Amino acid sequence: SSVFRRPVRNEEAPGYAERIDFPMDLSLIRRRIVTNNIQTYQALHEAIGLISHNCVKYNGAFTRIVVLTSVCVCVSVLNLSHLSLYYRTRVGLRSRGTRV
Repeated sequence: SSVFRRPVRNEEAPGYAERIDFPMDLSLIRRRIVTNNIQTYQALHEAIGLISHNCVKYNGAFTRIVVLTSVCVCVSVLNLSHLSLYYRTRVGLRSRGTRV
């Protein structure tokens, strides 16, 4: 995930800004969470997916970085699914008056 921590610079990836319409990186996702622009797991999932989409669009479908990105996205989605289930379970229990 270190590749995706900061915005892509033109020195690293010539032509990236011209080819990618909606750049996304983990620092931007974090900023959007902090400013409440990402408020749901679905919105977070979409932002993470955009990182993967941009990677494929710039690098091509079967490059090493795309394979690594796919693994990172899969792990992230799995973690989000577990967090979502945990959150819904806890909120559901509390809404019925059961102590957690």
